[in-house]
Amino acid sequence: MLSPFLIKDIRLSPKLQKYRKISERYDHLKPYGDQLESGLLFQRMEPIQKAAVQTLAARSLLDTDALKRLNEVRPLGDKIPSEIAKRAAEANEQQSDLMDFLATLTSEYPLAGENGLKARTRLMEHRYDAV
Repeated sequence: MLSPFLIKDIRLSPKLQKYRKISERYDHLKPYGDQLESGLLFQRMEPIQKAAVQTLAARSLLDTDALKRLNEVRPLGDKIPSEIAKRAAEANEQQSDLMDFLATLTSEYPLAGENGLKARTRLMEHRYDAV
């Protein structure tokens, strides 16, 4: 979601090649000048993401059991403040093509392994995944 203009760099199967056009639609978001390499930027974002998840969990907006047991982020829909839910819905609607792509991506590919999202995006090491 942060860099949709980089979708073109994801190794997609032939049936998902149509999603490369999304990259062009969001090309205007590309920063001017040099940008950190994607993998490095992804690594640097990890502590920020973890802190955000922990804050949401502490405020009972996430299922803490799923977070602890499964390492999964699951929102508690009935506890999300209406203003946040409204802003998220608006953003999802404005970027519905991107939301559709992300949903398709996560349903078509596993996270780990040679053909998983980690390998296809080259954002995380995959060679030592237990699959």
